[in-house]
Amino acid sequence: MTDPTNGLVFPDLNKSPFGGEDFQTNLIMPEPTVFLRADLPACSIIRPTGTQGAAMHAVNAQIADGLFIGQSPAFFTTLQDLATKADAAQRGF
Repeated sequence: MTDPTNGLVFPDLNKSPFGGEDFQTNLIMPEPTVFLRADLPACSIIRPTGTQGAAMHAVNAQIADGLFIGQSPAFFTTLQDLATKADAAQRGF
């Protein structure tokens, strides 16, 4: 499907390389899953497909929203350092 106002193309999530169990387009809400620990209640998680820079984007959004008003410059340096490291982290298999 293509948006006629700006040319943005939406992929058909029912066709390859999508489709299958991970992309069930008939699901309104994500399926419940165990998050963090098995003894916590089940919750639905939406996992982003594009994660490059996600931690820094989240930090910058929280700063812009005023979540950390009044914090010291050292706090922001530490927070941004943690986000940089999180964005650079790789899962080991």
